[in-house]
Amino acid sequence: SEMCIRDRLKVPLIMVMGHENCGAVSAAKAVVENGTVLPGALGAMVAPIVPAVVQSMQAGGNDVVNNAVRLHAQLTARWLRSENSIVSTAVDSGALKVVASFYDIDSGSVTILPD
Repeated sequence: SEMCIRDRLKVPLIMVMGHENCGAVSAAKAVVENGTVLPGALGAMVAPIVPAVVQSMQAGGNDVVNNAVRLHAQLTARWLRSENSIVSTAVDSGALKVVASFYDIDSGSVTILPD
């Protein structure tokens, strides 16, 4: 039930937040562009970001990294809403909202990104 889900999650909102000039996204870009191999656990940490970098590079534009940051936040929020059964059930019942956002470190502003 909805109450059970709220009791389990204890939150009404999940905000997936990417931040300006993210180092992990820059590392994923280096993997895509140059075939860079990251040491240790870094490769596994960066691997899920690669699809957003590829999409951002294909879309063009002059800010591949920050566009990929935004896209990765959106993709992660979509994944949570659809693939995590506890989250998706809570979203479907209206007990929970999942949003993607972008934190601009320079200005201190947070922008909610479209679904």
